[in-house]
Amino acid sequence: MPIRACGDDLEWLADIVNKLLELVRIETRRDVDFRIEVVPLVSLFAEMVGAPGG
Repeated sequence: MPIRACGDDLEWLADIVNKLLELVRIETRRDVDFRIEVVPLVSLFAEMVGAPGG
């Protein structure tokens, strides 16, 4: 088999593997629910650093 044909086959295989990995990433994130809400920044920072009164 010529070297060029091997290279083409390897690119084809790498493309398939990358597409499969992308599908796995999509499926993994599919069941994640995000909750978007407005939060006062002072409270957010207080919660992040563990300050009381946040």
